[in-house]
Amino acid sequence: MCPDLYKSAKTELRKCIKDSKRRHRDKIRDSFNTRDSKKLWSNLNLITQYKSAKQEAQCDDTTLPDRLNYFYARFDRDNTTTPAPLSCDEDPPFVITEHDVRCSLGKLRDKAAGPDNIKPRLLRNCRSQLASVYVSFSTGHWKHPLFQFASSAPP
Repeated sequence: MCPDLYKSAKTELRKCIKDSKRRHRDKIRDSFNTRDSKKLWSNLNLITQYKSAKQEAQCDDTTLPDRLNYFYARFDRDNTTTPAPLSCDEDPPFVITEHDVRCSLGKLRDKAAGPDNIKPRLLRNCRSQLASVYVSFSTGHWKHPLFQFASSAPP
C-alpha cells in the first residue's frame, strides 16, 4: 500500500471521527439546554449506558449449538490420562550466580540511599567487584536467620 494513500485515508478517518464526536456532543448539549426532563434523563441513560437495550445474537445457523457442544466436549473426551504425581522429595538448591548479582546491581535506580546510606550509584558502578563478594553470602551456610522474631533491631 502506498504510504501517501495510507496517510490521507488515516487523516480522513480521523477527521470523520472527530466531526462525528462533535455532532454527537452538540446534540447531547442541546438536549440538556431544553426544558424537557424526559429527554434529559434519556440522554443521561444513553451516556451512562444505564439499562441499555439488550441485544440478542442474530444467528440463523441451526447447527451452531451442536458445533459448539462438539468443540467444548473434546476437552473432556481427550483428557483421559491422570496427571503424574508431584514429587516433593527435595527442593532444588537456591543458586545465585555472579551474573545475577551484576544484573540486579546494574538495575538499581538513583533514588535515595538505603538504610545503610550506601548510594545506589556506587553499588551500580562497583557491581563487577561486589558481585563475587555478594555471591559468597550463600543462604545455605546460615544456621540462624539474620533477625530474630522477638526484636525488630538487628542483633
